[in-house]
Amino acid sequence: MQSSTTTGKPLPPGPKRQGLTNMRRLASDLDGFFDSLHRDYGDIAYYAVPGAKLCAVFSAELMKEAVVDREPVLPTAIPRMRFDIVKAPGLARQHGIRHRRLTKVVIDVFGDDQMRHYSEMLAEQAAAHCERFRPGESVDVREEFERLAWQQTLAALFGSDGNMGCEIGRPMLKSVKMSFVIEALPARGLIERLPLGFVGQARQAAKRLDVLAYDAIRKARDPNHPGHDVTSYLVRTTQGGQAGWTFKSDDEIRDEVYAMLLGGYEPAAAALVYALHFLAWNPAARARLEEEADAVLGDGPIKGAHLDGLDYARAVVLETLRVHPVAEPLIPRVASEDTTLGGYSIPKGTRVQISPRVLHRRPEHWEEPDRFRPERWLTDPHRSEIGGPSHPYLAFGKEPRHCRGSRFATALMVCALASIARRFRIDPVNNELPERGGLEFGTFAGPVMMTVRDRNGRAAP
Repeated sequence: MQSSTTTGKPLPPGPKRQGLTNMRRLASDLDGFFDSLHRDYGDIAYYAVPGAKLCAVFSAELMKEAVVDREPVLPTAIPRMRFDIVKAPGLARQHGIRHRRLTKVVIDVFGDDQMRHYSEMLAEQAAAHCERFRPGESVDVREEFERLAWQQTLAALFGSDGNMGCEIGRPMLKSVKMSFVIEALPARGLIERLPLGFVGQARQAAKRLDVLAYDAIRKARDPNHPGHDVTSYLVRTTQGGQAGWTFKSDDEIRDEVYAMLLGGYEPAAAALVYALHFLAWNPAARARLEEEADAVLGDGPIKGAHLDGLDYARAVVLETLRVHPVAEPLIPRVASEDTTLGGYSIPKGTRVQISPRVLHRRPEHWEEPDRFRPERWLTDPHRSEIGGPSHPYLAFGKEPRHCRGSRFATALMVCALASIARRFRIDPVNNELPERGGLEFGTFAGPVMMTVRDRNGRAAP
């Protein structure tokens, strides 16, 4: 076993000399690869791929050590590329006091007063979107939820979706995903200089969306503008530095909002796709969700005020993200200096990965961990969406880098599920859980087809 020349401690166990094999397994079966690392090497494993050394951790204690205790020397590893759409550092790339100050601003963006306005908008759009469904039809729920989440997120960020369809977001989102792929390749410097087709598409899409973004910034500076959107809030609360933070330019505001957009709308939509699968496979859970929707919503469409009464719908969301977290693995941490983790040496430059899916299925934290049981979230110790004992829940990350839009994303999913449950049952055409793969929306390899039925199970009205 190798030892670090600076710490004197051994490297963690793992398949260190199987770089090409590890890369192929990562690309073809991410979940299976992490499962095998945990099974074969325990709670921490060190492995190589061409051009990089990585360390995967699987226990709550090691996760806390990596993400919380050693955060200053294990910062998030978000790649910077020449073709980045988001140029400014933003919250995700800030550290130390600057991160804490900007975090306070963003937390307030999703505070109670703001969430009341967002909730009304989310409910209204979810109800309207349900009008698109017709019993008897097969629909691509990947596309449907992409459309819904895109429109809802644009409205929250800019006060309007500007009639800009979700096709605008796809090349921008792909550029973000490709950044992580290219950053891990040995010839990164050469590759990012090539005339890559997706780069031009992403830049053209950003130019179209810039019209909406800069118009929202301009309106926000009008003292008579009553905007409750994120852009308006960022402009108002940071002018003159009264919030402890000042954006240096409109471009920095635009970049901060784009980071929220590109990091936020896809996970919620993907989770809704998985939720429909789990509900279809668990009739008792679906029946309980329908009963709650009937009792809370009555005969009318969902309203923002209904959210406080939709406890089981929220539990379905949290349980979906426990059984099948859409952020798998978390954004890696990179060792900025030689350090240790779990008593092992972690050399400078090592990328530390945290697997929520493995952690979410550990029996010491979860009763019947492989079962879909939303009711577990209705009682302690798992009532809060930000975690239970010993940090076993990572769907939204952990402090100091907990997802600041988690309340918004949860409300978006709750509104969608309750609206559907009141009127329809949507069943998978293919009973297999959609496979992860590719760089398409939701990381799905293709369309995810499901059949819409009315609540009585009939395929036609």
